Amino acid sequence: QTLQAFLKASGLQINQSKSGSVVVNASGSPGKPSALLPSGAVCWGLLALDSSGEWRIDRERLNSVTNGLRKRLIKCSATLSVVTIYNEYLRYLEKMFGQPCRALGEKHFNDLSDCFSKIHTSLFGHHHGIVEYLRERISNAFPRGPKDIPEAWVYWPITAGGMGLRNILLALAARGASMTTESWKRKLELAPLDPAAQSEEKQEFIPVNWESSEDSRILRVNSELRRLYEGNDVDMKTPVSTPNLRGLLSDFTERFQSVKGSKSRAMKKGKGTTANIGVYWKWLIQAYHRQVLFKFGSFAFFNPEMVPYHLILKVRSTQDEVIHVQAMN
Repeated sequence: QTLQAFLKASGLQINQSKSGSVVVNASGSPGKPSALLPSGAVCWGLLALDSSGEWRIDRERLNSVTNGLRKRLIKCSATLSVVTIYNEYLRYLEKMFGQPCRALGEKHFNDLSDCFSKIHTSLFGHHHGIVEYLRERISNAFPRGPKDIPEAWVYWPITAGGMGLRNILLALAARGASMTTESWKRKLELAPLDPAAQSEEKQEFIPVNWESSEDSRILRVNSELRRLYEGNDVDMKTPVSTPNLRGLLSDFTERFQSVKGSKSRAMKKGKGTTANIGVYWKWLIQAYHRQVLFKFGSFAFFNPEMVPYHLILKVRSTQDEVIHVQAMN
């Protein structure tokens, strides 16, 4: 009531379509909010807060997004556009689902993983996911081409001769590996505040002196809470560095030299080194190297100098703009 009175006096009003309320209790049973509060759900992105205090993915709104994605992919005339749009939608959904962190808990991560799994493997029907759809498009476009298109090639980096489709299941598995570490299991423990200090704070507001050592705990609390919600401990875990993996990464970066017979521009600039391979790509190379080597014989099956970088960037930038506009709507 006070907020509405203030807004009315200021010539403003609450947007009821973007407002909501929920009763959170220990039992988790739904309660009836006050009639004075907005009647909608409490949402952030594609998350909705339920009566148990858990953030759940709104499946109804998610279905609307995936239906729109499916229609857009079917209308694409170029296969490269299919990959670009799909990858960008995954990034959009990752933002709308919220970053996995200790504050949201394992239930949120499991819910998120289940949604991505269904999208990736059953977007076009039961057990008919994006990989199967790309295989069909390519087979229809090239009837005399190979029918046994390897899954590894679909996920392989586009600069290395693949399609560059993002394997969200592999990325989630790498995140899940981080959840088994002690940093994930460690609970946030802070020393209780002095009761006398608490009573003083209730009686009078005292400005915080950030430079005083006596207020250092406030800074620590802020740092701990920030760390809790930022979820840095749930980033993708780097695969264990074994001699075999190091050898694979070295072979992968040396494909520039093996194709050209001399160091390429990327190698000369220091870009063709194992240190520049991201965590996701390390997992991908580890997971699919056998399939690539069996099918193509080596990592150097494609000349990196033939990659149409400008065309790829043009297609990606155009699709990014379209996806951003649709997301805003």
